[in-house]
Amino acid sequence: MKTLHLLRVVDPVDDTYRRRMNRLLTVQESRHKPADPLPGRRRRPVTGPA
Repeated sequence: MKTLHLLRVVDPVDDTYRRRMNRLLTVQESRHKPADPLPGRRRRPVTGPA
C-alpha cells in the first residue's frame, strides 16, 4: 500500500494524484490556521509615513 502511494506521488507522467493530495492538505491547513488575535478590527493595508 505504501509503495503504491509513493509511486503515485513521484509519477512524473501523471501528477493528478499529487495535485489532489496537495489540495486536500491546503484545505486542512487553512482550517487549522490560528484565528485573528484581535477579532472585530478592520484590516487596513500597511502604508508608508502619512
